[in-house]
Amino acid sequence: MRQILLASCLIGLIAGCASPQVIKMKDGSSVTTPDEVEFNEETGFYEYEDVDGRLRTINKDEIVTIDNVHED
Repeated sequence: MRQILLASCLIGLIAGCASPQVIKMKDGSSVTTPDEVEFNEETGFYEYEDVDGRLRTINKDEIVTIDNVHED
């Protein structure tokens, strides 16, 4: 019972820390990320992990805006 409670708390903590964002592109498309996007100054690309855990990159010149997803 104690292990189930601990696992539930950890899952809740991890889920509560997510900061999904919407990246709007110059071509009119958009990408919703499961967590916050980070800018890599060395490469000039924004980076995020997709829902499958793969690292994705987008050139800063292709992005119009990056907004937080507001959950109602």
